[in-house]
Amino acid sequence: MKLLEANEASRAELESLPGLGPGLVEKLLNARALALFSDWADLLHRVRGIGPAKASKLSALGLRVNGTAYPE
Repeated sequence: MKLLEANEASRAELESLPGLGPGLVEKLLNARALALFSDWADLLHRVRGIGPAKASKLSALGLRVNGTAYPE
């Protein structure tokens, strides 16, 4: 499993994750452009469409926020 940092991953890398389509990736990139995500709670608060269940799945697929997996 390749780890992807939410604050650094490219559009193509993010879209390669099952469950992150172009629309959700666009929301994530727009939010990230305003300020980097401080932690998972910050990402969930700022990216509409990513809730706890999706965050858990994405974390299991290798997505990290500041190097941290989603807290179960």
